Amino acid sequence: MKRNRSLAKKSCSVLLLAIIVLAFIDVRTGTSEKWIDNMKEKKTALARIEAGGKMEIKDGVFSPEVMLAMGRISDPQVSPDGSMVLYGTGYISVEENNSLTNLYICGTDGSGAYRLTTEGKSISNARWSADGKSLAFIQEGQIFTAKLKRGNDGRLSLGKKVQVSDVPAGISQFTLSADQSRIMYVSTVQSALKKPSDLYDDLDKADAISADDLMYRHWDHWVKEVPHTFVAGFVFGKDGKKSITPETSKDILASEKEIYELPTEPFSGIEQLAWSPDGKTIAYSCRKLTGKKYAFSTNTEIYFYDVESGECTQLTMGGGYDTNPVWSPDGKKICWISMERDGYEADKQRLMVADVEWGVPAEDSGSSASRLPLISGVKDITCAFKYNASAPVWGPGSDEIYFSALAEGIQGIFRARCTVSDGLAGGGVPGHGAGSASWDIERITGEDLWYDFNSPFHISEKDGVTTMLADYSSMDFPTELVSIRIGDTAGTPDGGTIAAAPLEVSHSTPLPAECKVTQEPVHICQITHVNDAILAQLDPVKTEARYIKTVDGKDMLTWVVYPPHFDSSKEYPSILICLGGPQGTLSQGWSYRWNYRLMAAQGYVTVLPNRRGTTAFGQEWTEQISGDYPGLNMQDYLVAARTLKAEPYIGKMAACGASYGGYSVYNLCGIHGDVFDAFVAHAGIFNEEHMYMTTEEMWFPNWDNGGLHEYRADPRTGTPDGPVGPAGDGETFGGIRQGGSPWSTAPKTVRHYRMSPHTMVTKWHTPILVTHGGMDFRVPLDEGMAAYNAAQLMGVPSRLIVFPDENHWILKPQNALYWHREYFRWLDRWLKTGDLSRLSPEGALRLNAFIKTENDPEQIIGTARELTYASRGDKGCISYDIFRSLTDRNSMMICETWADGESLELHKKAPHFTSLVPELKASAEMHTDSFTIPSGTGSPDKGTPVRVNQFFRTADNNIGDEVRDMVGKATGSEGCISFDIFRSATDAGLYLLCSTWKDMESCRAFTGSMGTEGILARALAANSTASIFPMKDDN
Repeated sequence: MKRNRSLAKKSCSVLLLAIIVLAFIDVRTGTSEKWIDNMKEKKTALARIEAGGKMEIKDGVFSPEVMLAMGRISDPQVSPDGSMVLYGTGYISVEENNSLTNLYICGTDGSGAYRLTTEGKSISNARWSADGKSLAFIQEGQIFTAKLKRGNDGRLSLGKKVQVSDVPAGISQFTLSADQSRIMYVSTVQSALKKPSDLYDDLDKADAISADDLMYRHWDHWVKEVPHTFVAGFVFGKDGKKSITPETSKDILASEKEIYELPTEPFSGIEQLAWSPDGKTIAYSCRKLTGKKYAFSTNTEIYFYDVESGECTQLTMGGGYDTNPVWSPDGKKICWISMERDGYEADKQRLMVADVEWGVPAEDSGSSASRLPLISGVKDITCAFKYNASAPVWGPGSDEIYFSALAEGIQGIFRARCTVSDGLAGGGVPGHGAGSASWDIERITGEDLWYDFNSPFHISEKDGVTTMLADYSSMDFPTELVSIRIGDTAGTPDGGTIAAAPLEVSHSTPLPAECKVTQEPVHICQITHVNDAILAQLDPVKTEARYIKTVDGKDMLTWVVYPPHFDSSKEYPSILICLGGPQGTLSQGWSYRWNYRLMAAQGYVTVLPNRRGTTAFGQEWTEQISGDYPGLNMQDYLVAARTLKAEPYIGKMAACGASYGGYSVYNLCGIHGDVFDAFVAHAGIFNEEHMYMTTEEMWFPNWDNGGLHEYRADPRTGTPDGPVGPAGDGETFGGIRQGGSPWSTAPKTVRHYRMSPHTMVTKWHTPILVTHGGMDFRVPLDEGMAAYNAAQLMGVPSRLIVFPDENHWILKPQNALYWHREYFRWLDRWLKTGDLSRLSPEGALRLNAFIKTENDPEQIIGTARELTYASRGDKGCISYDIFRSLTDRNSMMICETWADGESLELHKKAPHFTSLVPELKASAEMHTDSFTIPSGTGSPDKGTPVRVNQFFRTADNNIGDEVRDMVGKATGSEGCISFDIFRSATDAGLYLLCSTWKDMESCRAFTGSMGTEGILARALAANSTASIFPMKDDN
């Protein structure tokens, strides 16, 4: 009975469990479907995450596919107790055509790294709770919180997610006040553009953009919405209540009459806003302009916003770009980045500091609303600093500011120290009083370290040692996190002297653990190793810094990246990179769009000149390019190219670039002569007049095209009175100063437009690949299309690739991979002589042309020269043979094989083509017998293309049909590029077989298919003489 009762009890339990399970999986509730979907999603996510950053690379070659497999670190955050770093790592799936970011944790010393989340949807903007027991983050445009659970192994895991926001427009970023009782987040509001349905109720399905002013589109989108920043209360995961909604939030710009942006489009983020330490005030930067005024101005000011009252006051009164305010930890000071001149986006970035004076509410106001602070003693602490300061971070003591700056081609971390303790009053900015504070600036990361360091994201001080956490990268590896300790003498032989790292650092290996870069010892240690598994399998490249003399005798830093296993006794193709911007820098930073290690790994010596206009060599070097696009910086490129081409190991060279780099390519097309053998231009400016009237940010061409604004200060007060230009005659059109417009008569402007690349297309003669994004509103698609069309109209071999859904950059994984493959296929085709690994998809072109001569010796010599020119000089030639008829001494046959029709057309336009043998032109026009040879379905990369010259004998003079059949079968065979058999003019029994094959395997396969009785098989069996020529280095 006991057992029976036990069985009955068990049966009841099983029945109850079954009922519960059935209820749980009731499809009518949808609960099971959601649960199953979540499990599938997590399983798929886990597979993607585990595959991320792992790839077997047998040959050591860095390829586009390998690059896309690398993990990408983002948004590191230190735990409240300072022991852990939380960071995102994203991996791309080419198959899914997207990326997935999950959260990881490691110790601040680099120990114990592990994955925290396994989510099928990306997580971003993760932030710790003050007690370190919860996280807040963004997923699918909403904010979630989740508690952290610690397992038996000591590792944290993410608990149940709780959605705490319900904002229909979505949330892109957020930041919490110091006490975490408030949150400010970025969402969007409708712009001033009207929809058709706003005017006509019955047109709810109409889709149109109607504009009455400028700035109706920006970067890659029509401005139907603009970003605004909102403030709301915040509690970590309170009972799943969605407490952050439009109804519970305040719009910081709610009191404004116009619709402005906050943050500023298209690249700024929440770093433009900062909570005061007490959480009651927000400092923010904003360009409070719209329409044409916005389009022609960079004037962005700093404001204070009182969270309780919503009141706002303006801090700065300059004409230029003021942004990224940062409060000192004690709340008594504030710093920000500032440019002086309106309309000039490459002005020097100054680091400004001011005292903060807190207001006192009026006693009779009955309100605590009027507590907004004021500033005094504004000081440019970088006035004697040569470079541009960016991303400032206060030290814990509120008397030091750390920032990053590009200096002489490398981005380093610098420290500004306040050496006077009586505050910051004064500082030399007119109109803000006088004072005695002084700031000394020193470099923390040495100039002998070839890495780009970003500003620290965390700084702590203990026992006289300052510890910074930052991220860094180089041309050789993507972003990783580092720990930098200043003043730590422990473990050094003499208590302070630490050897510096050598100049030629192998960037594929970890950063040298210790180096001395300031008066104090500095210890640098990499703490994440996301891509070590991939990097360890790659053949290393070598980077060299060369200083090349420009035409006016200046030294120009030029990085040169050499292919793996570089041998100076061999010849290599080369790529010269034309920088975009134009005000940018070719530094040591890693890029997934233009990756120089990748180019070197594909066999190219990659040359990176920091020409005029780059921003890491002082303002004079930067500003020279404005108003001189077709001038000295173009000569800088030509000098760099000629200097490198003088090296015996440099063969053919291409110039490649994007944006202003694309402009540079189009310009060089018309002026280079014979320096370059190919070009690649992405998103480049082709017609400057058209560009001026179709781009969106008008301040840029208005300044850089020659309409430079002079800046004058009142000599009595020193106060700037604003722009008094543009330079030249100060022309105004439509109420706007437009010295850089096509209708301006300012001398520099007139020259600029007169020398626009489109005016020089009749001098174009070099193959060019043009790529462009269809959603590029900075340099619109028409620029790329016009350049390609011009190349076609000039008969220049050219190719156009348009990405309809991409902007100025090619970002989607499959698009990016396609771009890289086509980029290298184009370069290989024109620069790697005889390399058939990337033939045209349409196949090689075979041309048989019959010509008549007068048996003139000069014509015969000219024909021989033509053979030499074509075989050795012309790009795209696979084989070129000229044969004289045995029966008609005045008849000749040309047998040519070309990579594609474009190569043949280029050959026919070469000067020697008609000057040496005029008959060739008539023959080419006849196209007596031409056809395309299919490239075949097999992979062309399996082997090396080969040319086989084979002599054989036969006593059979009646082999015409057999030879004809053999040539026909061979020509149509898989892998055959060309196949010809010729009889000797003096020995009737001697034949010459000339064949070209994709690889040796194809040649052997065809020979075997002919059987043992055919003429070829008999010839091979007789051990006839055969010469096989690999076609890697010549034709």
